Amino acid sequence: MLFFYIAQKTYHRFSPGFYRQATIAVATMFAAGFVNNFFSELIENHKVGALFYLSISLLVILDLKSRKEANPLH
Repeated sequence: MLFFYIAQKTYHRFSPGFYRQATIAVATMFAAGFVNNFFSELIENHKVGALFYLSISLLVILDLKSRKEANPLH
């Protein structure tokens, strides 16, 4: 659930445009994988697990970019 909280904060930090759409796309990708893997044990398979971890890493990158845009002096 922490993922969705961070995704929501990151989404609202961006102004409307590409990065805002990318944030919602990453959150949706994570949610789809979460629901799919909730009912099966496919996360053990590295092919599916890579998409799960990729969405987490993309959100970290987007979060860092949004923080940099919100506070350009640091």
